[in-house]
Amino acid sequence: MNKKEEHSNRSEVYIEYAEHLILFHPDSSYEKGVLIDKMIDQYLIEGMIHKALLLLENFVSLLEVLQKKEGLNEKISFWIGNCLVKVGVVYELSGDFSNAIKYYETAHDRIKISYSKYHYSPEFKAELATSLQRLGDTKYLILEFEEALIYYLDNLFLNKSLVEEYPEEVVYKERLGISYAKIGHLYTSMKYNEMALSYLGASLEINESLYNEYPYQAHYKNSLGEVFERLGDVYKSEGNIAESLRYYQAYSSMMQSLYDEYPQLVSYKHNLGISCSKLGDVYQLEGKMAEAHKSYYHYNSLMQSLHDDYPYQAIYTNDLGISLSKLGDLYKLEGNMSKALGCYQKYNSLMRSLHKEYPQQVSYKNNLGISFSKLGDVYQSEGKMAEALDKIQRYFEISKSLYNEHPGRIDFIHSLGKSVQWLGFIHERMNESGAANTRYREALLIFRDLVAKVPQNASYKADLAWLEQELGIT
Repeated sequence: MNKKEEHSNRSEVYIEYAEHLILFHPDSSYEKGVLIDKMIDQYLIEGMIHKALLLLENFVSLLEVLQKKEGLNEKISFWIGNCLVKVGVVYELSGDFSNAIKYYETAHDRIKISYSKYHYSPEFKAELATSLQRLGDTKYLILEFEEALIYYLDNLFLNKSLVEEYPEEVVYKERLGISYAKIGHLYTSMKYNEMALSYLGASLEINESLYNEYPYQAHYKNSLGEVFERLGDVYKSEGNIAESLRYYQAYSSMMQSLYDEYPQLVSYKHNLGISCSKLGDVYQLEGKMAEAHKSYYHYNSLMQSLHDDYPYQAIYTNDLGISLSKLGDLYKLEGNMSKALGCYQKYNSLMRSLHKEYPQQVSYKNNLGISFSKLGDVYQSEGKMAEALDKIQRYFEISKSLYNEHPGRIDFIHSLGKSVQWLGFIHERMNESGAANTRYREALLIFRDLVAKVPQNASYKADLAWLEQELGIT
């Protein structure tokens, strides 16, 4: 048994009692639903997503029975909406985003109907806002940014109105800060840095106010730390490394403090790992390899621990893979190809398992392609051209598939261009000039398109210039 699955006496007794009641009271009732609801809560607290998943079929069936009943009172109607959101949360944590979206949409529709009946209730308005945020979060995770933005803006509108109507309610102020942060982070991903800074600035103002007012409340400290992280992301995207490092250091310091105080809370441990990863990225950009190593090793050790404790949680498997990839990149820079290859092989293995289990998850598929490109790079540097060609061909196939599925995504156009460029380079090293030139010309067209779409991107311009030089184009 994993150490995080060793319950406290209270939670163990509670779950045994709940399972006993379900066994001997098999009727579909509100009381039974509340019991399963509480069990799922306990499993989520303990990080046992696989056990929560086992309850969902029974839980969903019960909710369907209750929804068909006429004359549900406000309390039960509100509870059903919450439960449908919870089903989505479990699926999201397990990496099944299709089912997560399905239940978030069902919950949103039901909560919207309930809100129209009980529009005087701030609880229903707040729950409606939460359902919009959940949909936005999941759309963001599957890289559907435009749809995510619509949900986030609707969520912001509702949370603003709650703060205006109930200014004394701190919880609504906190949620408004989260709304601004979500939109700011999304704009960062969409490369709209000015908009990102505007929304993150609004979030920072709210979160600093809450933290200063309630310095001993851990979740306010955590929220403020996450805003620091988002600001660091924007400045890193702009190339302002000094400012980025300042915010990442503040973020990491807060996460270390929270983890030291609450080592049993998995989210703080995970956030600490992410902060180490971000520090490592900046140190690497500054050429401070010793500091980068230290940060990446800490990131890797925390993710390995989380993966060992919660092997059923896809997010920790994915983060463990990314930590290995980053360590591999450092080893490659240092010329230690053997260690780099070992890291990349483990990364590839983890991404294969995730993509096999969650084929609909775009980021896992993309990471699998990246892992093949890294393996191909090491093999070509060692002169193992057959192995290199095989890995780069797989990278190309995944990149082409992602491009076909999401033709408007700049990052997938770029991945396709890089994979074709790589194929040309491998063929050139194998003295297959005809195949190399064919691939280079294909890549040339892709990078010309990229530079036309994103003329400010120096990396795209550099790749285009390299291809033109290879092909003798002046």
